[in-house]
Order: sequence, then structure tokens, then C-alpha cells
Amino acid sequence: MKASERQEQMKQLIHSANRVSVAELSEQWGITEETVRRDLDKLESQGSITRVHGGAIWNGSIDMGGVHFLRRQLSNAKEKGRIALKAAEVIRSRETIIADASSTVLEALKAVSDDSRLTVVTNSSKICDGSFEPSYNLICTGGTYNWKSLSFQGESAIQTIRKYHVDLAILSCKALDISRGVMDSYESEAVVKCVMEAQANEVAILADHTKFDKVALLKLMGLDGISYIITDQKPSNSWVSLCVDKKIDLIY
Repeated sequence: MKASERQEQMKQLIHSANRVSVAELSEQWGITEETVRRDLDKLESQGSITRVHGGAIWNGSIDMGGVHFLRRQLSNAKEKGRIALKAAEVIRSRETIIADASSTVLEALKAVSDDSRLTVVTNSSKICDGSFEPSYNLICTGGTYNWKSLSFQGESAIQTIRKYHVDLAILSCKALDISRGVMDSYESEAVVKCVMEAQANEVAILADHTKFDKVALLKLMGLDGISYIITDQKPSNSWVSLCVDKKIDLIY
């Protein structure tokens, strides 16, 4: 069998199974694990799968991130608008919040732009581009600039965040999984979000319906530490029950 034919069959198997191990593929085709890894490297270069420790995951069930902010801002725009209005209701009862640099969170910050009582700490640079003029007190972290996410990251940003203790953290994610929790895909962004979570009394996760029952590369936090999940439509009964059990305020 040609390598290209084997790789196509591997792709079909990973697609149906969602996740496979190198050992399983080695046994399936009677080839060495080194050969399997070369095949997986090839499939990953095509964008079909993502290599993870010990195996591979089909890209249909994993969000890799890395998409430029302006492209993400156009994606699911109506859903983000609905989430933003719901999030604004939660934010307005607080005096201090910390917010990540996601496009969904930016829409929520726009929705409360008239709240002069509010103080917002954020690593977003997009909020400072003059596209709107918020009345709230705005504190930007500074730090190493990431042009793709239009955000500040790195140790300088983290040290600034640690100076502040806030009522609420408003965070986005790439995936929500009942067993794995809140997940993200880009490590430098995930580190900043984890520090934001630690500095807040409560955490609100903003996620549209496409994020539920998906996985991403990195775990941000478990579900026990979340106070709110704000989304655009009612999730499955499993999620509704979980939120009741864990006393998470599910808003949709």
C-alpha cells in the first residue's frame, strides 16, 4: 500500500473516532510508530488532524485558534451581539471587571460603554483604537503585542493583571466540555486568562452555542470555579443539569 493511500485511510479512521493513539494506528497497519508519526505529520500539515501527546485528534472536534481577530470578529456576529447584551446585564451590577481580548468580550464592553462607574482592566488593544469611546475607567495592561489577537501578552501583562483584584472576570474560550471544563487553544492567551480568573471574585464565560461539547488543546479552568455561562441559545439538557448541580448561572 502506498503511503498516500494509508494516510487517507488513517484520516478516515481519525475522522470517525475523533481521537486515536499512535499505538493503535501502528497495530492497525502493522507499521512502526515512527512511520505513524510521519503519516500524522503529513495529515497535520494538510489541516485534517491535530497532533496531541500520544496520538491525534480530528480537527472537526478541536478548535486550534490562531485566527486573526478581525476575522473572528465577523464570525457569528449576531450570536456575539446577543451574548454581549446578556453579559452587559451582569457587568452593570459590578464596579470592577477584568476582560480578555476576545471579539465576544469586546462586544460586551461596547454594550456597557456608557457606564461611568465601571473600571475595566483588559489586555485588549482593539478597545483603544478609537472605534468607540467608553465612559468607564479603562486600564490596559501593556506587554508583548500579539498582532493576530490584537492583545498584550507575556510577563509584563501578567504582572500588571496581578496588581488588581476585581469583582468579575469576563472571559471567552474556544471550547466547553462537560468532563474537561473550559478550554482554549493558544498558550500565551490561555496563561493571561488563567491569571485574570485568579484575580476575580467571580468568573463569567462568554461562549456561543458552537463552543459546547468541543475540546481544544489547553484547559483553562474547571467548571467548579465558574459563576456564569452566557451564551446565545439554550444548550443541551446535560449542560442545563450540570449548571444546576454546580450552581452556575446559565444565561441565554
